[in-house]
Amino acid sequence: MTTSRTPQADPREARRAQVRSLLQGARTARRADAAATAVPVAGPDARVASYSQERMWLLEQMMPGYNTSTVIRVRGALDAELLARSFTVVAGRHDVLRTVFDERDGAPVPRVLPAAPVPVPVHDVVGDGAGERYAAGVEFARALMREPFSLSTGPVFRVAVVRLAEDDALLVLVVHHIAIDGTSMRVLWSELSRAYTALAAGREPELPPLPVQYGDYAAWSREHQTPERLGHQLEHWRQRLAGASTDELPTDRPRPTVRSGNGAQFSFTVDGELGAAVNRFSREHNATAFMTLTAAFSVVLARHSATRDVTLGTPIAGRVRPELDEMIGYFVNTLLIRTELADDPSFEELLARTRATTLSSYEHQELPFEAVLEELQPERDPSRNPLFQVLFALGDEETDDLVLPGLVTERVELVDGKSRFDLSVALTRSGDTFSGIAYYEADLFEPATISRLMRHFVTFLRNALAEPGRPVSGVGMVDAAERERLLATGLGEATVFPEGLLTDLVDAVAAATPHAPAVTDSETTLSYAELTGRANHLAARLRAAGVVADTPVGLWMDRSAEMTVTLLAVLKAGGAFVPLDPDLPLGRAVQVLTDAGAPVACADAERAALLAGAHNGAGAGCAVLDCGPGTLTASSP
Repeated sequence: MTTSRTPQADPREARRAQVRSLLQGARTARRADAAATAVPVAGPDARVASYSQERMWLLEQMMPGYNTSTVIRVRGALDAELLARSFTVVAGRHDVLRTVFDERDGAPVPRVLPAAPVPVPVHDVVGDGAGERYAAGVEFARALMREPFSLSTGPVFRVAVVRLAEDDALLVLVVHHIAIDGTSMRVLWSELSRAYTALAAGREPELPPLPVQYGDYAAWSREHQTPERLGHQLEHWRQRLAGASTDELPTDRPRPTVRSGNGAQFSFTVDGELGAAVNRFSREHNATAFMTLTAAFSVVLARHSATRDVTLGTPIAGRVRPELDEMIGYFVNTLLIRTELADDPSFEELLARTRATTLSSYEHQELPFEAVLEELQPERDPSRNPLFQVLFALGDEETDDLVLPGLVTERVELVDGKSRFDLSVALTRSGDTFSGIAYYEADLFEPATISRLMRHFVTFLRNALAEPGRPVSGVGMVDAAERERLLATGLGEATVFPEGLLTDLVDAVAAATPHAPAVTDSETTLSYAELTGRANHLAARLRAAGVVADTPVGLWMDRSAEMTVTLLAVLKAGGAFVPLDPDLPLGRAVQVLTDAGAPVACADAERAALLAGAHNGAGAGCAVLDCGPGTLTASSP
């Protein structure tokens, strides 16, 4: 007798069917969501600036020149007339490239200009040889890149051909950021390539119609990307940024009252071997290379800033709707990545935190950064960016998106010398190698400072991957060569000084040559007799305020003759001075004084008033003495 069995279901096929069902459900939900939130065509009366455009417009009023530029070397017979017609096609398709901004009640109001031919002037450079002509061409291109735009009259972009030879030229494109971002630039080059190719073949370009324009997106974003509609995202950012440290990377020079934008750059590399380790470690911990690099850079930045709480900005494409993918415009959004190191995690633990923080930021990216600023209302300072001062970004190697028939194109890396942040670190991935450029505010930092910071980043990254289970505070960031230099510091020829305390030595000089100049600043010169007399008088005041042997005394002053008097007075009173960087924020200064246990602080007039107010408000018992210019005139023997 033959028996038959019921075939057993394949569990793998059952799982596949379940996955297919889940995917189908997700697609259906996405389509329903897309239909509900699709960007509609706005009426002509609904034209408004997007959040990003409004902030860019305001920044332009304060510091003109928010341009983005691309320079491409073209070898072959470039037809400038066809190029102009091609740009005319692209500008005719995208209203944002023809949009200017009127001002109404202190805010920008966009106005789209009629389509018109785009001029492409040709500049012929002169020189004795190819090298000299190329250098002249690059200098001409840089001048075009730096030239600001008038957002009220337009245009918002310019194109030029710099002719180096009959078959060699530089194509220079400069666009104001209010009209474009990095993704848009690739769209522009792609459309330009197709238009030029068609026109060169005697055909009219056939480009797919755009479903909406940037102005439609701006109107939609003002209605849909609002704190009221995205309240849960706003609450996320409120909680995430609550109590965030305002500590900054220490500067080499005083911060100007208004940011100048004078920039410089430093290039560095994460080599292929280390880059491969980054990629491998990231995969093993279910993270991305960006997360690993961000975790390492945050630790190094925290050490240089003497803080355990770091907030970085990072750009994200911001194209939250599929119909925006092929559109030119300024969509990029800024996310904030906060790293807290108070409990000294291992690098593995820190990466897990950074991963969670980054994913959470991605989930809450739809609310524009400008809307976050409007709601949180951080203190505005024309010398600083709100909420963060350091930008960190990772992107893939850019390919040459401009493809012209019969021509060879090559991107030329040029920068306009402008800095938008204290420090902006941009890493580009090519295989396992990461090429980095640090753009920094030249008014704030010496080149050696940025070079050292980037070297510390690479060294820390290498050491952290070698010992990921070690607390980050124990991971070194100084390489062997720098360590050797540091250890050798102070080991030169010894200088023998006379016996006695510094105060006794100064008093001895004062007794021997009382009228000799002791200290000079831009305002005054003090003799040794005046220096010691004024220091003696201030020392008596310090002792009356409770200063005894080894009492810490805060010193928060600019360099001056009065600062020298104060230093000497603290020593004469038996105290130990605690110097504070003159550029420290008030909160950080109060924290240093509190940690040091200083019962007395000496400061110049402005800082004395700030400290007195802060301490009175906190109920602390720190006496504050005004030791600024003109206050230390009394003398004691």
